[in-house]
Amino acid sequence: MASKKLVLLLMGSLFFDPHFAHAKVVSFGHNLTSTTHVLDKGQFELGVPAVAVGISEKFTAGTSTWLMQDYNMYNLYLRYLLKKNESYSQALQASYYKTDGGSNTYRMEAGWLNWIHGWHFNSGYIFFLNAQFMYFVDETIPFSLRRPRVWRDPTEFNISTLHEVKLVHGFYLMGELGILGVVRKFPLIHSGASLQWRSNHWLIQIGYSTTATLAAIGGNRKYRQDVATYISNGDDHGLGDHLAQFIKYDYSLHPEVVIQWYY
Repeated sequence: MASKKLVLLLMGSLFFDPHFAHAKVVSFGHNLTSTTHVLDKGQFELGVPAVAVGISEKFTAGTSTWLMQDYNMYNLYLRYLLKKNESYSQALQASYYKTDGGSNTYRMEAGWLNWIHGWHFNSGYIFFLNAQFMYFVDETIPFSLRRPRVWRDPTEFNISTLHEVKLVHGFYLMGELGILGVVRKFPLIHSGASLQWRSNHWLIQIGYSTTATLAAIGGNRKYRQDVATYISNGDDHGLGDHLAQFIKYDYSLHPEVVIQWYY
C-alpha cells in the first residue's frame, strides 16, 4: 500500500509539474538545413533521430541515435545561439561523424560547420539561411549528403534555405531549397518538404528531400542514377573516364522522418 501511494505521488508530481505540462517543442530542421532553435537549460528530448539536452539557454548538445544504432556511426552535434530578438536569430552548429569500422553501409569520418541565420517575419513564418563547410577525413563510403565527385577533394561548401510556416492545430510546413557542392563541376540542387505536428511534448515529422544535378532534373529520367549507391555496391569497376558522365546525372532521396519527445 505504501509503495502504491509513493508511485501515485510521483506520477502526480510529474504530470502536474508546470514544466512538464508545457515543454518547449522546437524543430532542429532537416538533414541538410538547420534552424536556429535550441532547447532551454536543463531540457531534453529523445527519440528518432536524436537525443539532445539544453546545456544552457543558448547551448544545446545532441547525438543521433539512428546513426548509432543502424550504422555504427559515432556522432555529436553542438549548437550555440549567437543572437536572438523579435526580428532575427543567429546560431553556429558544429558536428562530427565517425564510423567504428563495423558498418557495412558507411565508412567515413567528417566534420561539419554550419552558420545559420533566421529572419522572423512574424509569429507564423521564419526563413533560415545556412552556409556550410564540410571536411572529410575518410569518405570510403560516406553518408548520402556527400555525393561522388569527379575530382577528389575533402571539402564541401553548401548553401541552403529552410522555410518554417505555422499552419493550424499544431501543424507546421517545412520547405527546403539549396545548393550542395557550390564549387563542384556538377553542383546539386537540394530540395525537400515535410509536414510537422507539435503538441506540448511531441514533434512528429513526415517528409523527404532530394539531391540532384541539373542534368538529372531536366534531362532524360532513364539516365538518373544514385551514383553513391552504385559505387558502394562495388559496381564502379571499369567506369574510368565514364564516371564523370554518371555523376552528371546523380541524384538521391533522403527521408525526413522525426519522432521526438520533449521534457
